Amino acid sequence: MLSWWWALWISSSIAGGLVARLSASATTLDALIAASAALVLVDALNLAAAVLAIGVVRTIDRLQRDAAQTSGAHA
Repeated sequence: MLSWWWALWISSSIAGGLVARLSASATTLDALIAASAALVLVDALNLAAAVLAIGVVRTIDRLQRDAAQTSGAHA
């Protein structure tokens, strides 16, 4: 899950930069519409990365709780 999160996060960061350039250079309505559509796709990547980040944090939390219980420490 961690690898997928990294891949999505990096992809969305790169795509976000490209879309920012695309929208900044848009001079026609069609170009603005295309930039907006691309931004929706970048947002979808960001959303997927956020969901995976929550999963990563939950997994780490569960593993830490399990380790604490195994060692006899109180969580």
